[in-house]
Amino acid sequence: MARHLGLFKGAYLKNYDSWKNVVKPIYTGKSSIRIGAVDKKTWTILTETIVEIDVKNGQEPVENEQDSSENLEKSRVLEVTFDREKSETFDIQLDDKNLKLDLKSMYGIDEKGRKVPLDSTTIQVTPTHLQIAPESLKMLRLLGLTLKNPETSESTAIIVRLISSPEYLETQRKLAARPIYPSPWTRDSNEIHVELKEELALGQVVGVYPAVSRQNMSQVSRQIQISGPMKEAFDFDEMTGELKIKQRIDFESLDESQKMFNLTLVSGDEGFRSEAVLMVKVLDVDDNSPVVDMREMEEISLPENLAAGTKIAAFDVTDPDGSDSYKVELEGEGSQNFRAEINSNGTLSIFISEASQIDREAKDAMAILVKISDVSGNSERILLPIRILDVNDNAPEFEQPMYEIEAMEDWPRGVVIHRIHAKDSDDVGPASEVSYRILKDSEGAPDVISVNSTSGVIQVTGDLWGLGREMPYKFEVVAEDSGAPRMNSSSILSLRIRGKDDVITEETVEFLEPKFGGAVVKVKENLPLDTKIFTVKADLRGIPNKTSGKLVYSIKDLLNSEKEPTFAIDKDSGDVFVTKEIDYERLKEYTVSFRRIWKVPEKRILSNSESFFHFVFFKLFLVF
Repeated sequence: MARHLGLFKGAYLKNYDSWKNVVKPIYTGKSSIRIGAVDKKTWTILTETIVEIDVKNGQEPVENEQDSSENLEKSRVLEVTFDREKSETFDIQLDDKNLKLDLKSMYGIDEKGRKVPLDSTTIQVTPTHLQIAPESLKMLRLLGLTLKNPETSESTAIIVRLISSPEYLETQRKLAARPIYPSPWTRDSNEIHVELKEELALGQVVGVYPAVSRQNMSQVSRQIQISGPMKEAFDFDEMTGELKIKQRIDFESLDESQKMFNLTLVSGDEGFRSEAVLMVKVLDVDDNSPVVDMREMEEISLPENLAAGTKIAAFDVTDPDGSDSYKVELEGEGSQNFRAEINSNGTLSIFISEASQIDREAKDAMAILVKISDVSGNSERILLPIRILDVNDNAPEFEQPMYEIEAMEDWPRGVVIHRIHAKDSDDVGPASEVSYRILKDSEGAPDVISVNSTSGVIQVTGDLWGLGREMPYKFEVVAEDSGAPRMNSSSILSLRIRGKDDVITEETVEFLEPKFGGAVVKVKENLPLDTKIFTVKADLRGIPNKTSGKLVYSIKDLLNSEKEPTFAIDKDSGDVFVTKEIDYERLKEYTVSFRRIWKVPEKRILSNSESFFHFVFFKLFLVF
């Protein structure tokens, strides 16, 4: 009795509340409990152990109570095992004629180990037997209840274990692993209705009907066999269940038995197969999309800024079903720049829309999707790649609205005094090729300077003697592109010529080396980097003030616009160094400017002055 009690408590203590009525107060002393591990499917004991409990400071028995062994004699456990599937009756013989069912003690454990309530009407207690209705045990693995004798207070705990044979469990596993097909298929209703339009393209997928089994907690695709009178019209993938059109299906050419037919899909192990019936109905519909004759067109090229209403393309549209009414729509980024229409003759025309804003400088290419639909909703889409051609619609823009420069009246001809630059945003070509000129009718300006039409370099070309004055001379310089039509813009060059004997009242910087028109230096090509080639010297001139400051040198290449300069200058010493490889065959001359600025700490620049010199390569040497 004690062995049964201990085993039951160890395995089902959480589910078996009726033991509250059996367990007595805990007394001081030792006791043993057997704990077992049970297979939930077969309810066989896999292993067991004995736990010995030594109770200290427990309750001491009182005189009017019997000892614990006597109390336990009034309660006993009766364990019975049945094969749930093979047993026809579930009768348990009783040896006490006065036992009554304790309704509150009833409980059941189902296949998943969950506690479930029991129907008392399925259990009948007679003086000699306990009978359980078989239908109430179909989903259970364990049943527990208590029978009490109201006259003697004795009770009997009944534990019914319901096991299954290995053969039954294997059958259930195979049944559970039977393949299933996609919804709306069920095991009770295995028909799947398929509506099939005629004239579908060869290779088009009609549907996908995989057979999937659940094995080892994962989904496994199963091989499928297909049969039916029209199976030759289809390609069927036996592993994925993908059904494709293999032969042309034309409603008008089918006989009546072929317009509605069945395809049967079978999958699974022998004796445990699943079957799906595809009930196919062929539909007679307008199933042809409009056809657009693209005339081998690959791309539409059009100039930017075309006028609204300009036709840019035309195509012929036909419908194999004979439709002569179409709807056309434009889709895609940039489609708002166009409109489309189809006339009664089936000609599709594309026009520039009223809202068009086609600018090559913003976007040089786009693609629009043209959708043509017939009255039945069948549609065809064509992609029109469009290349935007540049139109000369941008004038060159100067970097500065005014260039302010100075020169001395004793500077000789040929001295480079500045370089101007204007940028054109049009595409590479004549429309972005900029040339420069100085207007000859500049008011009051002597003809003493010129500009290189290509580089924008400005140099002295006339005699400056006697032209020194306080007010600058104003020259209008023009930058013009070579597009059609030509476009240009202008800027002002403000030239102040100082007299040789001018008294400089403001502080200014005067170069000592190079002087006036600059210097000419011979430099070998392929010099090592950081080689010093020249030293610039300058000094502060004019009426000195009380402000202390510092002369700072800088250098600028006037003829070369490369990001990496060929020369660099030490801002403090004026030493000029080679910073990039000099190659005689690539470039034979350089023109650079030096600037030295008088900087006052924590104040603005007071003044500056510039001098220029010329590099000339010859043979293996650079001359400047």
